[in-house]
Amino acid sequence: MLHFAGLVLITLKAPTALGLVCLVCDHVSSIRDCPYVKTCGSHEVCYLEGRNSSNGHALYQGGCRERQKCSTVTAVGKRTNTVFCSQCCDHSWCKASLCGGTGYSTNRGPMCYDCPVGLNQGNYCDRIIEASRNQVCTETLKMSAQGTMIYSTSQMEKTVSIMFG
Repeated sequence: MLHFAGLVLITLKAPTALGLVCLVCDHVSSIRDCPYVKTCGSHEVCYLEGRNSSNGHALYQGGCRERQKCSTVTAVGKRTNTVFCSQCCDHSWCKASLCGGTGYSTNRGPMCYDCPVGLNQGNYCDRIIEASRNQVCTETLKMSAQGTMIYSTSQMEKTVSIMFG
């Protein structure tokens, strides 16, 4: 039995090398529930906006926004669809701490790109998953039956047992 522990860096299909990476979602109860990311344009920053739903629950949406459209809104009541928070930030993964959010726990594993089904060349993975402390991010490169290179990304346990028979 062979044991190994390692980290496979995602460099080929992750959008982080292209610019500011923001969490993207619509109508989630917590920005940490957001499973998507997007690379913003050079004139954009990350934003998060909080609104009250018809039943009074806070719902958030966010993504990339033009820098000049950013502003901070203070609480203005509990009417339906009322914006109670609108904030921007300008560094990758920053939105988890906007609008009173606690950010990501320091007692967690890495944020991994999560496209286990596979990506063709030219496509980027836009799904993320919060791995546990005992996991690492992975990227796998395979050849499809049609001869196309397929990339898949996910997470795996730090210690993997491989049996050779």
